[in-house]
Amino acid sequence: MEVNTTENIWNAIEDDPEEQIDLKVRSAAMTALKAVIHSQGWSNAYAAAELGMEEHLVVFLMKGRIGQLDLATLQDMAARLGVMLSAVRAR
Repeated sequence: MEVNTTENIWNAIEDDPEEQIDLKVRSAAMTALKAVIHSQGWSNAYAAAELGMEEHLVVFLMKGRIGQLDLATLQDMAARLGVMLSAVRAR
């Protein structure tokens, strides 16, 4: 039996290298934003108010719904929370 391995999940899920990078960047952004919200002890409703966004977007973030949040929305959330997102290097 042959076992396929990959460096990261996004390479296994997506064939397009540009889409792989987009998924990596969005995943990293979501992780950073969730950490800030958790560290503040904010509810989804409170986080939404702090972000000036609808609560369903925060729910998508907190549940890890990567397909529901585009990079522009995540960058906006980061800017509103004062979170600096780091670039992800392509491999």
